Amino acid sequence: MAGRGLLQIIDDIVNSSKNPLSGEDLRAATRAIQSSAGPIKKLPKAGEKMLIPSIKQIKKDLLDSQGFGGIGLSRPIEAYSPRTVASNTPLNAEKITTLEDFEGQYMTPTYWDMSDAGNTLTGVGDMNLQRGYEQGGGIGFMRGPSAQADSSIAASDLGVMSRYNNLAQKAAEEGKTLNLIPISMIPSALDFQAITSRVTADLLQQSKIKKSVISDFDDAIKARDKSWPGLLSQDIDKYIQTASPDQRKAFIRFVDSSEAQKMGIPTDAAAAARYSVTDPAQRTLPPGYGGMGIARIGAGSDDIVKNPKVPHPDFPTQIKGKYLGKLEMPMHQSLLFPKTWGSFEGKLDKRGFPLTDANKTYGLKTKAPVEEVTREMVDNYMKDLEFAKSRGLLDF
Repeated sequence: MAGRGLLQIIDDIVNSSKNPLSGEDLRAATRAIQSSAGPIKKLPKAGEKMLIPSIKQIKKDLLDSQGFGGIGLSRPIEAYSPRTVASNTPLNAEKITTLEDFEGQYMTPTYWDMSDAGNTLTGVGDMNLQRGYEQGGGIGFMRGPSAQADSSIAASDLGVMSRYNNLAQKAAEEGKTLNLIPISMIPSALDFQAITSRVTADLLQQSKIKKSVISDFDDAIKARDKSWPGLLSQDIDKYIQTASPDQRKAFIRFVDSSEAQKMGIPTDAAAAARYSVTDPAQRTLPPGYGGMGIARIGAGSDDIVKNPKVPHPDFPTQIKGKYLGKLEMPMHQSLLFPKTWGSFEGKLDKRGFPLTDANKTYGLKTKAPVEEVTREMVDNYMKDLEFAKSRGLLDF
């Protein structure tokens, strides 16, 4: 599920032309795309556009089909591919499992961002970051240093970890096992993480932005958050690390706004940061899919880890368990939790419109259901898996 290569980007843009290109027009367009679509050496200026001969306008989704940016990008999202080095503590080996292995067991969802783990991020495109940033979140957390030190499978605040532990205890009383299955989210869900804010700030700090623009930018954020130290402040690391998830989100969302772009801020910084910290295996995974990692939740009274040996960069509390593997093909949440998802059918929102998938996802997240993996679910999954294999749909 990695991003497109340069040849695919060229094909996508050239084929988007209303009038087929040939001869010198095709060669000129190809050269222009090659020049603009490769790894960045610096952030494009605010509002900058790719200028391709014979193609008047490049559609937003050709540059960013998964929505890493909010207001449109100046370059294809792949121009912001990360450069990383392996962390000192490698992740435990990934396992492939099948839904049949979980028949008769319980599943409960958790909505995780799709951040990478097991690497140190050192660059975006061909642009070096000012220092390396350790990546330790997302599904890889189940196999990372915290898992190796404390058998931890997830991290959050104490209330969330206690809820999972209580659900696991109730399942154990029924003679059942409860497994945690992360569900994919939209790219902007990464905005709560410290690393996303820090990479965004790093990219902006290295950009040639007028002092007056930075002053206006800082004033605009301070109007929303009085504790903002300033983009060029020596205290920005401390601020980002201690800021609340909502404060981090507010910072990145402002960078990724038309207001910031009009000021002169290179708004691609937000999308570049999101893309560069995303797990490569999940870059093209739509929201609402689970199975990229599954873990058994600890049901013991001592399975909540309040003082972890290896803390998560954003959350104080962890819960023990056991990593079990990943499904060969991810499943949509409607198939993983059919009873709860089905309960939303026919219901209307406050405006009287049928519930959208986003509404249903919110409902699923709020209900935090526990559902059993049935034989019917297994049979349907196996049929879907064989169909996907026969069509080459897993060859990514």
